[in-house]
Amino acid sequence: MAEGYAKARPPLHERIVERIGIRAHSALDVGCGAGLSTRHLVAERLVGIDPFEGMVRWGPQLAPGASFVVGRAELLPFRDASFDLITAAGSLNYADPARAFPELRRVLADNGTLVVYDFAEDDFGYQRPHDGAIALDPDILGELAAGFRVARSQRFTETVEMDRDEYDAYLRTEINDPPAVECGATLRFSGYIAWLTPASL
Repeated sequence: MAEGYAKARPPLHERIVERIGIRAHSALDVGCGAGLSTRHLVAERLVGIDPFEGMVRWGPQLAPGASFVVGRAELLPFRDASFDLITAAGSLNYADPARAFPELRRVLADNGTLVVYDFAEDDFGYQRPHDGAIALDPDILGELAAGFRVARSQRFTETVEMDRDEYDAYLRTEINDPPAVECGATLRFSGYIAWLTPASL
């Protein structure tokens, strides 16, 4: 699965980082997976963190300018106010909000920004296994993100072309025992970006 996340996920993070539009002195990518969501961030100091060592092991290959550590959003191994940008790409859905958001606020500088984003394929034709994720969107974040306020948000739709091999590899990261793939596909993904700032600002 880690290799699949390194090689077969939809190539959307670069487009989303362009939409985010922040150049940071120090940035943290929470729940970075194999590093695809880290590699396009622009920062003098760039760190990715993920709970799974197998994922983090891929990080230096995909984002050689970043450093990677194993850890969780609920207990971040960083000093207070260490980062002026924190990103989370579809990862806080798997965290405990009551513990994660205070930690994110602790390591974010007072003038920093937390950017949460996610996307999913429209009209996905298969049953995904239940993975315990909680639903998040800008409205829910406004309720759950203790210590933050949603400064702005944006919905987006992006189209991705995949050949047969790319589509087959992508499906293997989404479902167990995918069917045989006979051709490529044009896929449409929809998602959101939410820019959160400390509630005191």
